[in-house]
Amino acid sequence: MYPPKTSRQKCCSTVCWDILAAERAKKRRIENRAKNAGEVVRGAGNRARKIGQYGQATAVNISTKLVDTTTFTKADTVERIVLQSKVEEYLANGGKIMKYGDQPAITVSESITKWEISSEEQDLAIEKYKEMNAYNGN
Repeated sequence: MYPPKTSRQKCCSTVCWDILAAERAKKRRIENRAKNAGEVVRGAGNRARKIGQYGQATAVNISTKLVDTTTFTKADTVERIVLQSKVEEYLANGGKIMKYGDQPAITVSESITKWEISSEEQDLAIEKYKEMNAYNGN
């Protein structure tokens, strides 16, 4: 047995303290498990672990269809030549592959990105640029 320095001291080292803390945490988990039995606990767990660092992937509506013919770009590496020959063989044996549309299917015309900048916005940007250069001595 070690001689404690004060009456509050319960552990002889940091290793001993880690063991005691783990036992306390285990006891609290058991008590909480019994207290919350049969209930759905909201907010428990690591949300970032479940959905990833950047959140859920954005669902993109891309049209698809099964086809038995295809066109290839020019194969210039050994791997692509082998892959192309295997795909052609698969299609010749009656297989079908998934073909994706050229661009995502747009259901609402408002969702189309507009890249035009109005002349007013362009004038404001030029004025702001001139002011920034004036402050820099240009």
